[in-house]
Amino acid sequence: MPVPEVSFNKQDESCLNANDGKATINISGGVPPYIIKWNNDCEGIFQSNLAPGNYYVIVTDSNNCQENISFYIEPSYEYCSNPHIVIPNIFSPNNDGKNDILYVRGYGIESIHFMIYDRWGNKVFESYSITEGWNANNYQVGTYVYYVEATLINGKTIKENGTITLIR
Repeated sequence: MPVPEVSFNKQDESCLNANDGKATINISGGVPPYIIKWNNDCEGIFQSNLAPGNYYVIVTDSNNCQENISFYIEPSYEYCSNPHIVIPNIFSPNNDGKNDILYVRGYGIESIHFMIYDRWGNKVFESYSITEGWNANNYQVGTYVYYVEATLINGKTIKENGTITLIR
């Protein structure tokens, strides 16, 4: 009995940690219908969102003839975007669900130290976490000074200061 012939087309990861590899299995020969089993417990001829690594597929036809194929999704070592930080210069903690908490945003932030001071030099906020923001509901409208030091995934350190305007 003829064994199914299996080939593949693949697309490697597009940028670092994107986990967006793709693969399509091409089947000819054998006797359809085919059962397609991937080592990641998926089925079907197309897979997307594949992390870098080894993959293999077993194709079984209706006569129980099998063919195996394996391939490797290559990782990318290019950053998806340039690592950076972004700090808004104005925000409005008025409980409307928009801009109520001030966060340092950006891409590729490995570590951070973020501090905010009032106009008299009193520290009103400090954080070492990118997920912790300043909830200024109990603070007066006005201008505040921030200092931030961030280490990015490319090893670069950013030291920045500036002002933030709190409005209602």
